[in-house]
Amino acid sequence: MDDIRNLPIFALDMVIFPGEPLPLHIFEPRYRLMLSDVMADDKSFGIVSIQDALPAKCGCLVEVVAVNELPDSRSNILCIGIERFRILRYLDEGTPYHLAEVELFSDDYPEDNTDYEPEEAAELTHVLFHQLLGNRQQSMPNPLIIELEEPELPRNPFMLSFAIGALLDAETARKQRWLEMTDTGERLKDINRLLRKMIEDEEKEFQRQKLVSHKGNGNGNGNGNGNGNGNGNGNGLGGHWDKLPPFKI
Repeated sequence: MDDIRNLPIFALDMVIFPGEPLPLHIFEPRYRLMLSDVMADDKSFGIVSIQDALPAKCGCLVEVVAVNELPDSRSNILCIGIERFRILRYLDEGTPYHLAEVELFSDDYPEDNTDYEPEEAAELTHVLFHQLLGNRQQSMPNPLIIELEEPELPRNPFMLSFAIGALLDAETARKQRWLEMTDTGERLKDINRLLRKMIEDEEKEFQRQKLVSHKGNGNGNGNGNGNGNGNGNGNGLGGHWDKLPPFKI
């Protein structure tokens, strides 16, 4: 159900999804005041990404779940993404931080569309992500010693789409599109397209590294072994999800 409310706004150069954790260091005076105000209220504020030097019109409401106060009124805080919102208008309430009227929203679930089956896309997402992790495991210097622990992913397609979206090191603009989408199945389909591309790139890089290793071992110089770590293509796992245990790459 849509809901309209006023929300303090914090602009960052990243996209935050529902369910995603985010640690922040609060040091600017205006955001110190914002933190004080939200902690005295319902402990929530909105995070929007910067798109083309401007704040996006869609963001994620986050809740402050832990605060560690530091000297000089600075704080380290931990937030968790709760739900998405659209900015309706910015308000002039005399606060040094931005305040906006926002509308909360979720995905649409058309009852009359028999072709709407996000569960099928979700199953494929699980398969592709597992394959990507397997490729990364294979490309490590000694896969028998180093074993990647697969994160426990949600089975619910809606939450799965955001969990995988947070794990993948995709462009900010693409993540912003995922955040704004209201069709779970379409979001998962686009995530699956990216996963396929990443798998293809990882496999190409792995084969290239194997060739380099073979040539290096063949000429006896021992310098061309190539670890095949799959990091040369710029498409990897990570982003800011590495703040969550137990999954780290």
